[in-house]
Amino acid sequence: MNTMLKKESFIKQFFFNFWVPWVLLIVVSSIFIIILYPTMVTPRHSYELGDIADRDIKAPVSFFIQDTEAGKVQQREAVDKVLIVYDHDVTLASKLAESVTRAFAMVAEIMEAGESVLESDGAGNLARDRVRQIKGEFEKNLDFAVSIKDYNLLERERFSQDIANYIIRILTEILDNGVVANKELLLKEAGKGIALRAIHNNTEKIVTSLKHFYGIEQAKTMVRIVGQPVLENAKYNLRSLIVDFVQKLIHPNLTINQRETEARKKKAAAEIMPILYKIKAGEMLVREGERITEVQYLKLRTLEEQTKRGRVSASSIGGAFILMCLMLSTYILHMHDKSDFLRNHDKNLLFVSIVLVLFLFWSMISISFAKSLTQNASFFCLLNLCILAYQ
Repeated sequence: MNTMLKKESFIKQFFFNFWVPWVLLIVVSSIFIIILYPTMVTPRHSYELGDIADRDIKAPVSFFIQDTEAGKVQQREAVDKVLIVYDHDVTLASKLAESVTRAFAMVAEIMEAGESVLESDGAGNLARDRVRQIKGEFEKNLDFAVSIKDYNLLERERFSQDIANYIIRILTEILDNGVVANKELLLKEAGKGIALRAIHNNTEKIVTSLKHFYGIEQAKTMVRIVGQPVLENAKYNLRSLIVDFVQKLIHPNLTINQRETEARKKKAAAEIMPILYKIKAGEMLVREGERITEVQYLKLRTLEEQTKRGRVSASSIGGAFILMCLMLSTYILHMHDKSDFLRNHDKNLLFVSIVLVLFLFWSMISISFAKSLTQNASFFCLLNLCILAYQ
Protein backbone atom coordinates (compact mmCIF):
# COMPACT_ATOMS: atom_id res chain seq x y z
CA MET A 1 0.00 0.00 0.00
CA ASN A 2 2.79 2.40 0.91
CA THR A 3 4.61 1.48 -2.27
CA MET A 4 1.56 2.44 -4.36
CA LEU A 5 1.18 5.78 -2.54
CA LYS A 6 4.86 6.55 -3.03
CA LYS A 7 4.54 5.64 -6.72
CA GLU A 8 1.48 7.89 -7.13
CA SER A 9 3.19 10.73 -5.28
CA PHE A 10 6.25 10.37 -7.50
CA ILE A 11 4.14 10.51 -10.67
CA LYS A 12 2.30 13.65 -9.50
CA GLN A 13 5.55 15.29 -8.44
CA PHE A 14 7.19 14.42 -11.72
CA PHE A 15 4.22 15.66 -13.72
CA PHE A 16 3.99 19.03 -11.98
CA ASN A 17 7.74 19.60 -11.60
CA PHE A 18 8.45 18.68 -15.20
CA TRP A 19 5.50 20.11 -17.15
CA VAL A 20 4.55 23.24 -15.19
CA PRO A 21 7.76 25.18 -16.06
CA TRP A 22 7.38 24.41 -19.74
CA VAL A 23 3.71 25.36 -19.82
CA LEU A 24 4.42 28.64 -18.04
CA LEU A 25 7.35 29.28 -20.38
CA ILE A 26 5.13 28.87 -23.45
CA VAL A 27 2.31 30.99 -21.97
CA VAL A 28 4.60 33.85 -20.98
CA SER A 29 6.33 33.77 -24.39
CA SER A 30 2.98 33.91 -26.16
CA ILE A 31 1.84 36.87 -24.06
CA PHE A 32 5.18 38.54 -24.79
CA ILE A 33 4.60 38.15 -28.56
CA ILE A 34 1.04 39.49 -28.30
CA ILE A 35 2.11 42.53 -26.28
CA LEU A 36 5.13 43.42 -28.38
CA TYR A 37 3.71 42.40 -31.77
CA PRO A 38 3.16 45.98 -33.05
CA THR A 39 6.78 46.87 -32.34
CA MET A 40 8.34 43.74 -33.82
CA VAL A 41 8.22 45.02 -37.37
CA THR A 42 10.94 47.56 -37.94
CA PRO A 43 9.18 50.66 -39.25
CA ARG A 44 10.36 51.77 -42.67
CA HIS A 45 10.07 55.20 -44.10
CA SER A 46 7.05 55.12 -46.40
CA TYR A 47 6.65 57.45 -49.33
CA GLU A 48 3.53 58.82 -50.90
CA LEU A 49 3.05 59.71 -54.53
CA GLY A 50 4.98 62.93 -55.27
CA ASP A 51 7.27 62.76 -52.20
CA ILE A 52 11.02 63.37 -52.50
CA ALA A 53 13.22 60.36 -51.67
CA ASP A 54 15.73 61.10 -48.91
CA ARG A 55 17.92 58.10 -49.75
CA ASP A 56 18.65 55.50 -52.42
CA ILE A 57 16.42 52.45 -52.20
CA LYS A 58 17.41 49.15 -53.77
CA ALA A 59 15.40 45.95 -53.93
CA PRO A 60 16.70 43.66 -51.14
CA VAL A 61 15.12 40.62 -52.78
CA SER A 62 13.66 39.71 -56.14
CA PHE A 63 9.91 40.24 -56.36
CA PHE A 64 7.11 40.72 -58.86
CA ILE A 65 4.95 43.78 -59.34
CA GLN A 66 1.52 43.76 -60.94
CA ASP A 67 0.81 46.43 -63.53
CA THR A 68 -2.83 47.05 -62.66
CA GLU A 69 -3.30 49.86 -65.18
CA ALA A 70 -2.05 47.76 -68.08
CA GLY A 71 -4.24 44.90 -66.84
CA LYS A 72 -7.30 47.15 -66.80
CA VAL A 73 -6.53 48.30 -70.34
CA GLN A 74 -6.34 44.71 -71.53
CA GLN A 75 -9.58 43.88 -69.72
CA ARG A 76 -11.34 46.80 -71.39
CA GLU A 77 -10.03 45.69 -74.77
CA ALA A 78 -11.22 42.14 -74.15
CA VAL A 79 -14.65 43.37 -73.06
CA ASP A 80 -14.93 45.62 -76.12
CA LYS A 81 -14.28 42.64 -78.38
CA VAL A 82 -17.24 40.73 -76.96
CA LEU A 83 -20.13 40.75 -79.42
CA ILE A 84 -23.57 41.73 -78.17
CA VAL A 85 -25.90 38.74 -78.18
CA TYR A 86 -29.25 39.03 -79.95
CA ASP A 87 -31.87 36.32 -79.65
CA HIS A 88 -33.58 35.48 -82.95
CA ASP A 89 -37.06 34.03 -82.58
CA VAL A 90 -37.25 32.19 -85.90
CA THR A 91 -40.55 30.57 -84.95
CA LEU A 92 -42.43 33.86 -84.38
CA ALA A 93 -43.72 34.00 -87.99
CA SER A 94 -45.15 30.48 -87.80
CA LYS A 95 -46.76 31.19 -84.42
CA LEU A 96 -48.46 34.33 -85.72
CA ALA A 97 -49.51 32.52 -88.90
CA GLU A 98 -51.12 29.81 -86.78
CA SER A 99 -53.01 32.43 -84.74
CA VAL A 100 -54.30 34.15 -87.89
CA THR A 101 -55.40 30.85 -89.44
CA ARG A 102 -57.16 29.79 -86.25
CA ALA A 103 -58.97 33.12 -85.87
CA PHE A 104 -60.33 33.16 -89.44
CA ALA A 105 -61.18 29.45 -89.44
CA MET A 106 -63.11 29.73 -86.18
CA VAL A 107 -65.50 32.41 -87.49
CA ALA A 108 -65.75 30.90 -90.98
CA GLU A 109 -66.79 27.58 -89.48
CA ILE A 110 -69.66 29.20 -87.56
CA MET A 111 -70.85 31.01 -90.69
CA GLU A 112 -70.80 27.81 -92.73
CA ALA A 113 -72.73 25.97 -90.02
CA GLY A 114 -75.42 28.63 -90.10
CA GLU A 115 -75.76 28.52 -93.88
CA SER A 116 -76.26 24.77 -93.89
CA VAL A 117 -79.53 25.17 -92.00
CA LEU A 118 -82.76 26.59 -93.45
CA GLU A 119 -83.33 30.29 -92.91
CA SER A 120 -86.95 29.54 -91.87
CA ASP A 121 -85.69 27.80 -88.77
CA GLY A 122 -83.96 31.00 -87.68
CA ALA A 123 -80.56 29.29 -87.60
CA GLY A 124 -79.13 31.82 -90.03
CA ASN A 125 -79.91 34.71 -87.72
CA LEU A 126 -78.50 32.81 -84.77
CA ALA A 127 -75.30 32.15 -86.70
CA ARG A 128 -74.91 35.83 -87.54
CA ASP A 129 -75.46 36.75 -83.90
CA ARG A 130 -72.89 34.16 -82.88
CA VAL A 131 -70.37 35.66 -85.35
CA ARG A 132 -70.79 39.05 -83.71
CA GLN A 133 -70.55 37.55 -80.22
CA ILE A 134 -67.21 35.87 -80.88
CA LYS A 135 -65.58 39.09 -82.06
CA GLY A 136 -63.73 39.19 -78.73
CA GLU A 137 -62.30 35.69 -79.29
CA PHE A 138 -61.32 36.67 -82.83
CA GLU A 139 -59.43 39.71 -81.47
CA LYS A 140 -57.85 37.59 -78.73
CA ASN A 141 -56.37 35.22 -81.31
CA LEU A 142 -54.96 38.13 -83.31
CA ASP A 143 -53.85 40.00 -80.17
CA PHE A 144 -55.20 43.37 -81.29
CA ALA A 145 -58.55 45.16 -81.52
CA VAL A 146 -60.53 45.06 -84.77
CA SER A 147 -62.86 47.92 -85.68
CA ILE A 148 -66.56 47.26 -86.34
CA LYS A 149 -66.09 48.46 -89.92
CA ASP A 150 -63.29 45.97 -90.63
CA TYR A 151 -65.12 43.16 -88.83
CA ASN A 152 -68.26 43.75 -90.92
CA LEU A 153 -66.15 43.78 -94.08
CA LEU A 154 -64.63 40.43 -93.11
CA GLU A 155 -68.12 39.11 -92.38
CA ARG A 156 -69.30 40.09 -95.86
CA GLU A 157 -66.26 38.31 -97.27
CA ARG A 158 -67.21 35.31 -95.10
CA PHE A 159 -63.81 35.43 -93.33
CA SER A 160 -62.21 33.97 -96.41
CA GLN A 161 -59.06 31.94 -95.89
CA ASP A 162 -57.58 33.79 -98.87
CA ILE A 163 -57.47 36.95 -96.74
CA ALA A 164 -55.67 35.02 -94.00
CA ASN A 165 -53.20 33.68 -96.56
CA TYR A 166 -52.42 37.18 -97.84
CA ILE A 167 -51.78 38.35 -94.28
CA ILE A 168 -49.55 35.36 -93.50
CA ARG A 169 -47.55 35.66 -96.72
CA ILE A 170 -46.66 39.34 -96.22
CA LEU A 171 -46.05 38.93 -92.49
CA THR A 172 -43.74 35.94 -93.00
CA GLU A 173 -41.64 37.78 -95.58
CA ILE A 174 -41.20 40.75 -93.24
CA LEU A 175 -40.30 38.65 -90.19
CA ASP A 176 -37.95 36.39 -92.15
CA ASN A 177 -35.86 39.46 -92.88
CA GLY A 178 -35.65 40.21 -89.14
CA VAL A 179 -37.29 42.96 -87.10
CA VAL A 180 -35.49 44.62 -84.17
CA ALA A 181 -37.03 46.85 -81.52
CA ASN A 182 -34.26 49.48 -81.56
CA LYS A 183 -32.38 49.65 -84.84
CA GLU A 184 -30.27 52.65 -83.80
CA LEU A 185 -28.83 50.61 -80.93
CA LEU A 186 -28.23 47.71 -83.33
CA LEU A 187 -26.38 49.88 -85.87
CA LYS A 188 -23.89 50.97 -83.18
CA GLU A 189 -22.45 47.47 -83.50
CA ALA A 190 -22.02 47.74 -87.26
CA GLY A 191 -18.24 47.94 -86.89
CA LYS A 192 -17.79 44.54 -85.26
CA GLY A 193 -21.14 42.79 -85.74
CA ILE A 194 -23.40 40.85 -83.38
CA ALA A 195 -23.82 37.29 -82.20
CA LEU A 196 -27.20 36.16 -83.52
CA ARG A 197 -28.51 33.19 -81.56
CA ALA A 198 -31.54 31.18 -82.67
CA ILE A 199 -33.77 30.56 -79.66
CA HIS A 200 -35.30 27.28 -80.86
CA ASN A 201 -32.02 25.35 -81.18
CA ASN A 202 -29.38 27.63 -79.55
CA THR A 203 -27.31 27.80 -82.72
CA GLU A 204 -25.31 30.97 -83.14
CA LYS A 205 -23.72 32.90 -85.97
CA ILE A 206 -21.81 36.15 -86.37
CA VAL A 207 -23.62 38.80 -88.40
CA THR A 208 -21.68 41.86 -89.57
CA SER A 209 -24.17 43.27 -92.08
CA LEU A 210 -26.85 44.87 -89.92
CA LYS A 211 -28.51 47.45 -92.17
CA HIS A 212 -30.86 44.95 -93.80
CA PHE A 213 -32.72 44.32 -90.52
CA TYR A 214 -35.92 46.31 -90.09
CA GLY A 215 -36.84 48.55 -87.22
CA ILE A 216 -40.47 48.52 -86.08
CA GLU A 217 -41.54 51.59 -88.05
CA GLN A 218 -39.43 50.58 -91.02
CA ALA A 219 -41.08 47.15 -91.04
CA LYS A 220 -44.55 48.71 -91.02
CA THR A 221 -43.57 50.87 -93.97
CA MET A 222 -42.22 47.86 -95.81
CA VAL A 223 -45.59 46.11 -95.49
CA ARG A 224 -47.03 48.21 -98.32
CA ILE A 225 -43.92 47.73 -100.48
CA VAL A 226 -43.78 43.96 -99.92
CA GLY A 227 -47.57 43.66 -100.17
CA GLN A 228 -47.92 45.52 -103.47
CA PRO A 229 -47.07 42.56 -105.74
CA VAL A 230 -48.73 40.08 -103.38
CA LEU A 231 -52.08 41.92 -103.35
CA GLU A 232 -52.35 42.46 -107.12
CA ASN A 233 -55.17 39.92 -107.37
CA ALA A 234 -56.88 40.88 -104.09
CA LYS A 235 -60.03 42.96 -103.99
CA TYR A 236 -59.37 46.66 -103.76
CA ASN A 237 -61.47 47.18 -100.63
CA LEU A 238 -59.52 44.44 -98.81
CA ARG A 239 -55.98 45.74 -99.51
CA SER A 240 -56.02 48.42 -96.81
CA LEU A 241 -57.50 45.96 -94.29
CA ILE A 242 -54.80 43.36 -95.02
CA VAL A 243 -52.01 45.94 -94.77
CA ASP A 244 -53.46 47.25 -91.50
CA PHE A 245 -53.71 43.73 -90.03
CA VAL A 246 -50.12 42.89 -90.99
CA GLN A 247 -48.81 46.13 -89.47
CA LYS A 248 -50.59 45.37 -86.20
CA LEU A 249 -49.27 41.80 -86.15
CA ILE A 250 -45.62 42.79 -86.56
CA HIS A 251 -43.50 42.17 -83.44
CA PRO A 252 -39.70 42.24 -83.05
CA ASN A 253 -38.14 38.82 -83.46
CA LEU A 254 -34.61 40.12 -82.73
CA THR A 255 -34.13 41.08 -79.08
CA ILE A 256 -30.94 41.89 -77.22
CA ASN A 257 -29.97 39.34 -74.56
CA GLN A 258 -28.47 41.61 -71.93
CA ARG A 259 -27.84 38.88 -69.35
CA GLU A 260 -25.90 36.65 -71.74
CA THR A 261 -23.92 39.61 -73.07
CA GLU A 262 -22.89 40.74 -69.58
CA ALA A 263 -21.93 37.18 -68.63
CA ARG A 264 -19.65 36.93 -71.66
CA LYS A 265 -18.06 40.29 -70.87
CA LYS A 266 -17.34 39.23 -67.29
CA LYS A 267 -15.85 35.96 -68.50
CA ALA A 268 -13.64 37.77 -71.02
CA ALA A 269 -12.38 40.16 -68.33
CA ALA A 270 -11.72 37.30 -65.88
CA GLU A 271 -9.65 35.39 -68.45
CA ILE A 272 -7.09 38.23 -68.65
CA MET A 273 -4.13 37.16 -66.55
CA PRO A 274 -2.41 39.72 -64.28
CA ILE A 275 0.57 41.44 -65.90
CA LEU A 276 3.62 40.84 -63.71
CA TYR A 277 7.10 42.38 -63.98
CA LYS A 278 10.07 40.93 -62.14
CA ILE A 279 12.25 43.26 -60.09
CA LYS A 280 15.65 41.66 -59.43
CA ALA A 281 17.52 41.87 -56.14
CA GLY A 282 19.84 44.89 -56.09
CA GLU A 283 17.87 46.78 -58.72
CA MET A 284 17.62 50.50 -57.98
CA LEU A 285 14.04 51.45 -57.15
CA VAL A 286 14.42 55.11 -56.16
CA ARG A 287 17.42 57.44 -56.14
CA GLU A 288 17.97 60.08 -53.52
CA GLY A 289 16.34 63.39 -54.43
CA GLU A 290 13.95 61.90 -57.00
CA ARG A 291 10.24 62.61 -56.87
CA ILE A 292 8.21 59.43 -56.36
CA THR A 293 6.38 58.56 -59.58
CA GLU A 294 3.45 56.18 -60.00
CA VAL A 295 5.73 53.36 -61.15
CA GLN A 296 8.16 53.86 -58.27
CA TYR A 297 5.31 54.10 -55.78
CA LEU A 298 3.93 50.80 -57.10
CA LYS A 299 7.33 49.14 -56.70
CA LEU A 300 7.79 50.39 -53.13
CA ARG A 301 4.28 49.43 -52.09
CA THR A 302 4.57 45.94 -53.60
CA LEU A 303 7.96 45.39 -51.96
CA GLU A 304 6.53 46.41 -48.59
CA GLU A 305 3.52 44.10 -48.94
CA GLN A 306 5.54 41.07 -50.09
CA THR A 307 8.26 41.35 -47.46
CA LYS A 308 6.12 42.42 -44.50
CA ARG A 309 4.83 38.93 -43.68
CA GLY A 310 8.30 37.42 -43.70
CA ARG A 311 9.69 40.15 -41.41
CA VAL A 312 6.81 39.75 -38.97
CA SER A 313 7.27 35.97 -38.80
CA ALA A 314 11.02 36.21 -38.37
CA SER A 315 10.72 38.94 -35.74
CA SER A 316 8.05 37.06 -33.82
CA ILE A 317 9.99 33.81 -33.77
CA GLY A 318 13.25 35.57 -32.94
CA GLY A 319 11.73 37.63 -30.12
CA ALA A 320 10.01 34.61 -28.58
CA PHE A 321 13.19 32.51 -28.83
CA ILE A 322 15.31 35.18 -27.13
CA LEU A 323 12.80 35.55 -24.29
CA MET A 324 12.62 31.77 -23.79
CA CYS A 325 16.44 31.56 -23.64
CA LEU A 326 16.60 34.38 -21.08
CA MET A 327 13.94 32.81 -18.87
CA LEU A 328 15.51 29.33 -19.11
CA SER A 329 18.95 30.73 -18.26
CA THR A 330 17.55 32.67 -15.31
CA TYR A 331 15.67 29.63 -14.05
CA ILE A 332 18.63 27.24 -14.35
CA LEU A 333 21.26 29.60 -12.93
CA HIS A 334 19.36 31.33 -10.11
CA MET A 335 16.23 29.40 -9.14
CA HIS A 336 16.64 25.73 -9.82
CA ASP A 337 18.97 24.92 -6.88
CA LYS A 338 17.49 27.25 -4.24
CA SER A 339 15.81 25.26 -1.50
CA ASP A 340 13.46 28.11 -0.53
CA PHE A 341 12.20 28.34 -4.07
CA LEU A 342 11.83 24.57 -4.42
CA ARG A 343 9.59 24.17 -1.38
CA ASN A 344 6.67 25.66 -3.27
CA HIS A 345 8.13 25.28 -6.70
CA ASP A 346 4.98 25.53 -8.80
CA LYS A 347 3.44 28.40 -6.83
CA ASN A 348 6.67 30.38 -6.86
CA LEU A 349 7.15 29.80 -10.56
CA LEU A 350 3.59 30.91 -11.26
CA PHE A 351 4.13 34.03 -9.15
CA VAL A 352 7.33 34.91 -11.03
CA SER A 353 5.56 34.44 -14.35
CA ILE A 354 2.68 36.72 -13.31
CA VAL A 355 5.14 39.38 -12.14
CA LEU A 356 6.99 39.15 -15.47
CA VAL A 357 3.77 39.55 -17.45
CA LEU A 358 2.69 42.51 -15.32
CA PHE A 359 6.12 44.03 -15.83
CA LEU A 360 5.69 43.70 -19.60
CA PHE A 361 2.28 45.37 -19.41
CA TRP A 362 3.67 48.15 -17.26
CA SER A 363 6.54 48.67 -19.71
CA MET A 364 4.15 49.07 -22.60
CA ILE A 365 1.99 51.53 -20.64
CA SER A 366 5.07 53.52 -19.67
CA ILE A 367 6.28 53.69 -23.26
CA SER A 368 2.86 54.91 -24.45
CA PHE A 369 2.76 57.50 -21.66
CA ALA A 370 6.26 58.70 -22.53
CA LYS A 371 5.28 59.11 -26.18
CA SER A 372 2.21 61.16 -25.22
CA LEU A 373 4.39 63.37 -23.02
CA THR A 374 6.82 63.90 -25.89
CA GLN A 375 4.03 64.84 -28.28
CA ASN A 376 2.58 67.32 -25.78
CA ALA A 377 5.91 68.69 -24.55
CA SER A 378 5.01 72.24 -25.51
CA PHE A 379 1.84 72.07 -23.42
CA PHE A 380 3.71 70.88 -20.32
CA CYS A 381 6.42 73.51 -20.78
CA LEU A 382 3.78 76.22 -20.91
CA LEU A 383 2.11 74.73 -17.80
CA ASN A 384 5.44 74.78 -15.91
CA LEU A 385 6.05 78.40 -16.90
CA CYS A 386 2.58 79.35 -15.63
CA ILE A 387 3.27 77.59 -12.29
CA LEU A 388 6.65 79.33 -11.92
CA ALA A 389 5.14 82.70 -12.73
CA TYR A 390 2.38 82.17 -10.16
CA GLN A 391 4.93 81.28 -7.48
